[in-house]
Amino acid sequence: MRRLQYAVLLSLIVLLSPLSSVFFELESLEKKYKRSFSVVANDAIEANDYTLLYELDMGTIDNYNSNGINYDIDNSGNIDFTFDRVAYHLELQRPGEERIFVYVSFPSLSLSPEDFGVPHIGTGVVFQQLIEGLHVESNHPDLSQISEIDTGVIEFWPSNYEAVNAIGIPNASDTLFDFGDRIYNNDAGYGSMQIHDYDSQQTLFSYNRWGYDDINDLGIGNNPDSSGHPDWTFTLTADDYVLSTLRVLIREGPTPPDLAVELDSPDSHQIVQRQLDNRGTFPINGKIQFECDLIEARLIQINTNEQMIGQPSEWKTIADSYKPTGSSFYGSIQAESGWYKMELKFSFQGVPIASENISPIGVGEVFIIAGQSNSANHGDTLLSPEDPRISSWGYENWRVGNDPMPIATGSGGSPWPAFGDNIIERYDVPVGLISVGWGGTSVAQWLPDAGDDLFSRIVLALDEVGPHGARALLWHQGESDLAGGTSTEDYTIRLSEVITASRVEAGWELPWIVARASFLPNYDTSDMERIVNAQQAVIDADPFTFEGPYTDDLIGEQWRYDAVHFNEAGLIEHANRWDLSVVPMMPDYKIYDADQDGIEDEFDLCPNTLIDSSVDDDGCSDFQLDADRDGIRNENDNCSGTPVGEPVYSDGCSDTQLGIDFQYECLGFTNVSHDYDYSAPSQISFNITAFLHNFCDTEIMYPSTHIVNNNAGIITSSDSQNWRYIMGAVNFEYSYYNVTWEITRNISLVPDGTQIFLELHPTRDNCYENCSNNQDYQYDFSMLFGNYNPVVNETEINETDDLLENNTVNENEDPVVENNDNETENITEEINEIHDSDGDGVEDDMDRCRGYDDSIDSDSDGIPDACDSSTSLSLESEGSNILWISIFILGIILIILVISLILGIYRNEKLDH
Repeated sequence: MRRLQYAVLLSLIVLLSPLSSVFFELESLEKKYKRSFSVVANDAIEANDYTLLYELDMGTIDNYNSNGINYDIDNSGNIDFTFDRVAYHLELQRPGEERIFVYVSFPSLSLSPEDFGVPHIGTGVVFQQLIEGLHVESNHPDLSQISEIDTGVIEFWPSNYEAVNAIGIPNASDTLFDFGDRIYNNDAGYGSMQIHDYDSQQTLFSYNRWGYDDINDLGIGNNPDSSGHPDWTFTLTADDYVLSTLRVLIREGPTPPDLAVELDSPDSHQIVQRQLDNRGTFPINGKIQFECDLIEARLIQINTNEQMIGQPSEWKTIADSYKPTGSSFYGSIQAESGWYKMELKFSFQGVPIASENISPIGVGEVFIIAGQSNSANHGDTLLSPEDPRISSWGYENWRVGNDPMPIATGSGGSPWPAFGDNIIERYDVPVGLISVGWGGTSVAQWLPDAGDDLFSRIVLALDEVGPHGARALLWHQGESDLAGGTSTEDYTIRLSEVITASRVEAGWELPWIVARASFLPNYDTSDMERIVNAQQAVIDADPFTFEGPYTDDLIGEQWRYDAVHFNEAGLIEHANRWDLSVVPMMPDYKIYDADQDGIEDEFDLCPNTLIDSSVDDDGCSDFQLDADRDGIRNENDNCSGTPVGEPVYSDGCSDTQLGIDFQYECLGFTNVSHDYDYSAPSQISFNITAFLHNFCDTEIMYPSTHIVNNNAGIITSSDSQNWRYIMGAVNFEYSYYNVTWEITRNISLVPDGTQIFLELHPTRDNCYENCSNNQDYQYDFSMLFGNYNPVVNETEINETDDLLENNTVNENEDPVVENNDNETENITEEINEIHDSDGDGVEDDMDRCRGYDDSIDSDSDGIPDACDSSTSLSLESEGSNILWISIFILGIILIILVISLILGIYRNEKLDH
């Protein structure tokens, strides 16, 4: 019996050993959490209201894009509350120097706490925007004066980037990496995690290059090396520090109003395809973070400046049943072709809860584009549309349709912005572009079962637009098949299969327009005909496949910069030919006539004609004309038949028509308008437009001005007491003329509050007939200085290949790209491979968890386990609490058993004695 008791006691001790180890390990983690939080709270008092989300002791080389990330503290699984702000705390220390830190908080940009860690490729996170409401605390000498600001910029992404101020951040550079960079592509790359203040032009903190197997960039404040880049790009400084710790915190609070509605559709700049009735349907869906029982939507037509030009539509009910917090909603609204702003409003029990505005969005023409490099971004010049109603889509959202097109390969230009302008000029409707081309590919690589999986890119576009959601798919491809020796028969069969498969996926007869394209230098015409004949055979055999442009004659330096890919002239000509190819397959739409007077807008001299009005050949009704030529159009003229030359009031009536006995002045002004520009430090320019009237038989006139002011101490003109002629001699014979002057005066700097008057006088030579005693007619106007902002000309972004060559953080060329990736060494195109680096069957640029098998997802949340931070241990999570309590109870029970055994052994020993 005693031996049994000893054995049980020994077993219990063995059991208690690992349990005590786990117990003390949890206790150690909890202490680490408290110690970490106290560091932040000591640096920033505001942090006491926050909860620690992550802590990361930064290494020297951290390839998070490939390896994922394991935080030293990960509390994301315990966040079961809503939060309204997020904060970052970074502390750094070099050997022998003082510790520096920065703390910055701002309103939350997402509802998901996991979105605020390092934005590696597995997170899918991209933040690039201006942010307001920042709170900053730091002991860095360049940041210590920054406290509460509304001029923040966040740049979080996993990709390469360029020194191009693409979204127009104030004060940002187009040549240096700072706070106005442009994301290069959607692939895993260099990586950026930066927050800036664009007003002071200071980097608050920067953590870059964590997407490579190389030393990271890390710093607080601007890079002190004036010869480098302000945001620390290319500095490789991570190994300079003996202390480098990043912490992320969130503050519990109500969901920010901007996030209360998660709207999936429509998206700003989204274009939907118009149907045969010239109408299109906007899908409306999203999720709400509040209770709601009524959702309504309406549309307002806008112009290209996003100003309202029509009456709002009636409110349409999207949902009218109770929806608790976290519910999704679905609906739609129709509109005629045009450019719109959508308003959504949400109510609960009759009380408005929230509203959303989405602008601009459009109903017009949508095109999907596929093929190889000349369908993608491999031209030598980046094009931008002239009309803002051209949009492009890429993976997540719609945007303005500038080159390079998202999704398609290459970083150069394409014909599609110019093509969009052509379509708008022809039909006056918005244009949406989804370009999915891949350079150097053969038609076989686009087959549905091909290992390269290019066909999934077409499916991606079809899923975005939905049934009947595109006018056509534009196909430009053939060069690689020429080089590869594909026969006419094989090409015909393969392209036909791709077309058929696309229609099966779409669920409708998707029209295709197929270009006749095959040209590569050093090939005979007969070789090229082999491919072009195949393309023509596909066109001829299918009533829903139409003839596209022939481009094999666009050859030589006039059209191609490297003998294969188009230069700027080639891109524009390519666009023109695509425009002409679209016309034959378009429905018989009425050419745009906004006022419906039967005169196309292009030729209509009188827009906004009243409905059912008779018009002349210029589109003008009698009501719109100025019959008495007094400068007041008929619709605004209360006095028709004004005698020629008599000045009139704004209602078109002269003094004689109003019965006023009036003796004319010799010379006079009516309909005077003016503007001014004080952009030069000591110069002011006036632009004056007026009707000049002359009542003399034959008169030579010298209109003149001078400037006076209400501040005696200010000299506003070197000859302010003298009249200055502003117009040479002009012969007027009992008539009037619409004239314009531009006057420039040199003046001293004007203090706030100074009011300047400009007097405008006509001067006449010896004309007394029909003149009143006051021979001069004076027109005065004034300007009050003090609240006038000088005109500032924004520098246009020169989106050329020079920028790409000299200022790109590129995954393959480090530190900058020195060669243009559009250039071809061997003239013929290199056939690009499709990359699936981790072999999980998902192409790299669509892989949610690069470097791991995406199919392993134990919690079925759509995020592969290797990149799913919610599968990590949370310090204070419910599971941890249950485990801790279970261990504690089990430990108590085991201790009681041990004590009982010891007492039993002790009693047995006494009995033996």
